[in-house]
Amino acid sequence: MSYLINRSILIDIDKAMRRKTGRNRSEVDYVPTEYISDLIKTMGVDGMVYASSVSPTDAVDLVLFDTKKVELLGDIKLYEIEQMNFTFKKVAND
Repeated sequence: MSYLINRSILIDIDKAMRRKTGRNRSEVDYVPTEYISDLIKTMGVDGMVYASSVSPTDAVDLVLFDTKKVELLGDIKLYEIEQMNFTFKKVAND
């Protein structure tokens, strides 16, 4: 049986990592994501994959901590973004 001793802290870190970056986001707001990434890296993990915050149902983001440990098995596809569409909604201030 596993126990999450600091469950509330882990939930807060999860929320911080899922929060979209806003124009007014300060350097301090990046601390949880940098901390968890550094922790994962020190555990010997070579990288991580997670749902993209831009398109969580259609895309994933990949972070490699050591690119020497991967081998490219095909062509790299480069894309240029020509147009983006945004929708907006008012949100409550935190």
